[in-house]
Amino acid sequence: MHGAPTDVMRASGSLAARENAFVVGWEVQSQLATFVLIGLIAVASVWLALVTMLAWSLAATAAYIWARERGLPDLLSLKRPDLRQGRRAAARDAAGAIVKLWCAGVHTLAFARIARFLLKESPGRAARIVRLAVLALGMTLFGASTAEHLLRRAGFRGDALLRLGLVGPFLNVPYRLFLSAAVMHAAASAVHAFVRFSA
Repeated sequence: MHGAPTDVMRASGSLAARENAFVVGWEVQSQLATFVLIGLIAVASVWLALVTMLAWSLAATAAYIWARERGLPDLLSLKRPDLRQGRRAAARDAAGAIVKLWCAGVHTLAFARIARFLLKESPGRAARIVRLAVLALGMTLFGASTAEHLLRRAGFRGDALLRLGLVGPFLNVPYRLFLSAAVMHAAASAVHAFVRFSA
């Protein structure tokens, strides 16, 4: 009898560790994708960068949805610490929330929080247009984890979730590619201007 609570705590700790590993692993993948994107733009063609990152993003989206279907955490859903479960569990929940906040970014979480109210099922054409606009905007500005979160909030599940999730890379990758290329071009122009001015 005395071992039962300990077993539950160990199982809970093991699950939390697995979830935190998933969060950190996803962030590493995301940062690596950004590094590859910038590298391809700098040393290769934009078209190669587009094709490579589309393939990467499609694979990452499918993998993320697969993981979520098997119980791994929503990266945009923060769990409030519950002191009733004990200080250790509350501290673990708080640490998990901080890791998620750091990985996802405040701006992404803020968008998701605002979007949840606009994605609620409501009658009328205007509500459907707003839902579609919010989904399109979120899937363009953000990556797979945000797209999956928004689609679930909009009520999509199963095959429909996967199909619509795989639309996201075709919105997000060109946007990221254009933005990265524009920033790199502006930085290069600024450096050239500074060199001419200094000479």
